[in-house]
Amino acid sequence: MTKYTYSVVQTVEVEIDESKFNEEYLKAFSEVMWNVDDVSEVVEYIARHKALYDGYSCEFVPDDWYKAKVTEDYVEES
Repeated sequence: MTKYTYSVVQTVEVEIDESKFNEEYLKAFSEVMWNVDDVSEVVEYIARHKALYDGYSCEFVPDDWYKAKVTEDYVEES
């Protein structure tokens, strides 16, 4: 067998309505999804979701709370 290794990089820009991502929301997110301590962890989840599943909503993050767009398509480096 031949093995190939790639580093895939994609840039996603995320804007959020910070008033929605309060301590109460972070606690609820932690109970339903996984433990988060900071809104940046939810923003990373949104960015990864956008990169991997463009066109599908993020679970437990209402669509009108954020905007996410790919600003640089992925590149592969061997």
